[in-house]
Amino acid sequence: MSLANIFKGWIGEKTAQFGMWLKLDKNTYRRFHNLILPTENGTTQIDHVLLSVYGIFVVETKNYEGWIYGDKTQREWTQVFLRKISFKIHCIKITSTLRHWQVT
Repeated sequence: MSLANIFKGWIGEKTAQFGMWLKLDKNTYRRFHNLILPTENGTTQIDHVLLSVYGIFVVETKNYEGWIYGDKTQREWTQVFLRKISFKIHCIKITSTLRHWQVT
């Protein structure tokens, strides 16, 4: 992974974090960012967790362009750009997000 991609990902996470701070009422939503949790295989990192009376929301931030289609059961998602170019994205992070749900 290049330094430019790491920086782009960091910018995406900070933009999402700022948007949550700006738009979500602090009395309704408790926000946690960049959590590291232990697992059987080491650790897992969660970008954002929101706790509220409406539920617990786990948010995985991606700083990608275009439309992305897929669901939690698929190992690959499809990314489509405005010019109708598409390709498959191998989603290792999907399985890691599923592990987030299983952490006790």
